[in-house]
Amino acid sequence: MSKTGSAVIVLNAVIAAVTEETPRLLMVRHTDHALAVDNLNPFAEVDDDIALPFGPFNPDQDRTLELALQQWVAEQTGQSIGYTEQLYTFGDRYRDPRELAGGPRVVSIGYLALGREEAPSGDGHGDWFDLYNFLPWEDWRYGRPPVIDDILMSSLEEWAAAERANLEKISKDFETLKSDFKKREGSPEKFNVTDWVDDSSNQHITNEERDRFHHLQREAKFVGQYLKRLQPSAMSLRHSFGPPYEAGVPVSRVMIRGAYD
Repeated sequence: MSKTGSAVIVLNAVIAAVTEETPRLLMVRHTDHALAVDNLNPFAEVDDDIALPFGPFNPDQDRTLELALQQWVAEQTGQSIGYTEQLYTFGDRYRDPRELAGGPRVVSIGYLALGREEAPSGDGHGDWFDLYNFLPWEDWRYGRPPVIDDILMSSLEEWAAAERANLEKISKDFETLKSDFKKREGSPEKFNVTDWVDDSSNQHITNEERDRFHHLQREAKFVGQYLKRLQPSAMSLRHSFGPPYEAGVPVSRVMIRGAYD
């Protein structure tokens, strides 16, 4: 396990193949390194026993990230992968629940490798799985996937409604606070609320109120932008440098705009 301060770098391989027009993924059931847990899943309440091939990067031993990934894949699956495309890097605090118990921050780097479906070997007890088992909303082979209307859209709309209400409350609270401050000055025709709040000689406001004002001011500044992102919109993955921000054509990408953490 490689540590940088209190962080470890983990390399994950998405090894994909297409067999009889069905996308397939190579998964493993066992990994022999310090980051592994008994059933490969750190969430006890989830009954999954498979994972993408993965392993830690050791800067003292591994010359490149890609070579380290190739080594872990070969050991766990017996597969030899060549060119890999780096997909994304995840490093949010507490993304790995073991960090809550004092463990290191886990920074996961995902790679995509394309190949043919061949019987795996290695010590990972690997097997190939239908990609649509994991992403059923992407399976348009037989028409619109039922999971979109049965589960996804209703859940996303419920989440968006709650987020919208919270954003609108922030805006309302900010306007109410500004109005209250203006009344304290006798409701003058010209009133710069920010200057009034930041005036250190002002005895009509407490430090707690100043802190609340600046907090709401920061939040309210982006309320309009956040509300716009909550509007349902077809979106494409045309940007390689971040989340999709533009409207796109593919109906399979219809989702609720929200925060991409």
